Amino acid sequence: MLADEPLCALIAQQHRLFEHHIARHFPDADRWIILHGGTPIGRLCVDRTIAPWRVIDIGLIADHQCRKVGSTVLTALCKAAADIGAAIDLHVGIDNRRAEALYRRLGFVNGSNGAATHRHLIWHPDTRSAV
Repeated sequence: MLADEPLCALIAQQHRLFEHHIARHFPDADRWIILHGGTPIGRLCVDRTIAPWRVIDIGLIADHQCRKVGSTVLTALCKAAADIGAAIDLHVGIDNRRAEALYRRLGFVNGSNGAATHRHLIWHPDTRSAV
């Protein structure tokens, strides 16, 4: 295990690289901090300027996972998309079964461009399980 200082440096470097990737490929993406009682517990990054809308990243700290927070956030996003007839897509790691199960409960289905490490899922506005 890395000592605190090298670990913090590694995490900071990964964050900078991820933010650079978003800025380069999704310059108009919205970045939101998910709050619970005023305390940051996660983040959501979505590009709503492209069709379909792209969920670039969603993450919750461990203490708030499996507590319907992700479901609530994504349901609100699906409602906003449905209001204007927009679809939503995302990629989920093939080993992230809990997240994939959540997306499928919300009505996401297989998309067209999966990869060896990720599944492409898409939600269509005529899917009513999420809204």
